[in-house]
Amino acid sequence: MRATAAAYSVAADGAVVQACVMSEYRAAAYGDVWADFLDTWIMMTGSVPAPAMLDLIVELARGGRVLELGVGTGYMAIPLAARGVRIEGLDGSPQMLARLAEKPGGDQVVAHFGNFADVNVDGLFDVIFFASSSLFCLPDQESQVRCFRSSAAHLAPDGVFVVATYINSDRWFRDHRLHFIQAEGDGWRMHWNAINHPELQVTDVERVLESADGERRFPHRERYCSPAEMDLMAQLAGLRLRDRWLDWAKRPFNGEGEAISVYERTAL
Repeated sequence: MRATAAAYSVAADGAVVQACVMSEYRAAAYGDVWADFLDTWIMMTGSVPAPAMLDLIVELARGGRVLELGVGTGYMAIPLAARGVRIEGLDGSPQMLARLAEKPGGDQVVAHFGNFADVNVDGLFDVIFFASSSLFCLPDQESQVRCFRSSAAHLAPDGVFVVATYINSDRWFRDHRLHFIQAEGDGWRMHWNAINHPELQVTDVERVLESADGERRFPHRERYCSPAEMDLMAQLAGLRLRDRWLDWAKRPFNGEGEAISVYERTAL
């Protein structure tokens, strides 16, 4: 069942937004809300990783070890494993990791349980990446800075840290509020309701699925930041920006929509 999806930068190329619930932050909160529905949602919307997403990770990995932060149920990791990538995934949701293990090809992904603000995984990686604005799951600047530092500490000498994010814009909101139909299909519709708190760089979102079975609500919170702020976080972590593109296909970055940022170790 193919959906008609609204244009929203986070969901470009069919990527699924990963975020955390609006109540007190916990590493497993996203899984509490989404774990039993995420794969159904991917099926409803016909979402598959765009080939350019997979191609870029394969290119950057160069046959090396790869870690996805916020691996979820394996939306990106399983197709990467099928391409021969040595892929591992970190997630704070036991429910998500359980569903990953149950899926065909899930046994090819080495899964780690933990909060991705602290990359508590042994060894070094040639690529560490966020696929779809999952950095914004972390509740505050301190957690995001910590994530950059812990990721940098786990990069191989020539490794890269890849962060995909949307570029927040005040133009999306009227009186700090946003509502649109994110996707709809046969007998169902997903509403997106958001309240922006610019003084906090936080957006509270509630997605509401309407179907014949009634309503189901999916609240989450995103602490967004600009590319310039991420570059400063990288500098504090001993990293520097190597490349930044508008999308996974490497179109030139124009300051709007999405940013695919590639960081490398600062030369000594």
